[in-house]
Amino acid sequence: MALGVAPPRPNPPAKNVAFCARVKKSIREAKLLAMSDTMFVEAERLEQFATGCRQTNNPDGAACWQRMANHARTEAKNFALDAKKLTGKRS
Repeated sequence: MALGVAPPRPNPPAKNVAFCARVKKSIREAKLLAMSDTMFVEAERLEQFATGCRQTNNPDGAACWQRMANHARTEAKNFALDAKKLTGKRS
């Protein structure tokens, strides 16, 4: 065998494949839930900008920030729903 060349890896047993699939699914679920949490926090931050615009009598700015907050909230809900679908949990 040449130096610096790794030997070929054997195929994993079937039980390891199922285990790896469950682990990958759990990791994907955790990522989706983390993105959901982040988007909910971002929606709150955008709401604060909308409130600031309303307080300074800027209705156009407030409406724009409110739309962005609503969009972020919708995306957060979609991420959470995808995570539930992935694991088969019901809401």
